[in-house]
Amino acid sequence: MFQRLVNIYLWRDPLLRTSTITACVVFFVAGAVSVASLAGADHLLVIRFTGGRGIDLLGTSVDVFSLVISGFAVSVMNTFLVFALYRRVKTLAYILSIFTLVFSVLILIAAGAIIAVN
Repeated sequence: MFQRLVNIYLWRDPLLRTSTITACVVFFVAGAVSVASLAGADHLLVIRFTGGRGIDLLGTSVDVFSLVISGFAVSVMNTFLVFALYRRVKTLAYILSIFTLVFSVLILIAAGAIIAVN
């Protein structure tokens, strides 16, 4: 059933096609950059830093990888919701599809910031 939904909606609608494929590419880039930069890191990494209080959260490279993986899982769930909502409420499906793309870019920025700080 899902294969039929993907064939019908993903390839017919250019906005859904573009946002879904771009979100997947952005997550692939975020994962590749994280693995390439932090694969051999055995020390603690700064995960969160606030200007007023300084370092709030330290973690390992596994925490950075889990950030990317959990973001990808949320995007997959959003994509399922987009396909489920497309026939009923196209506007909500478009909004959720664009949100998925924005969310993937935010995850890429977060991974890049963690790499830049460390």
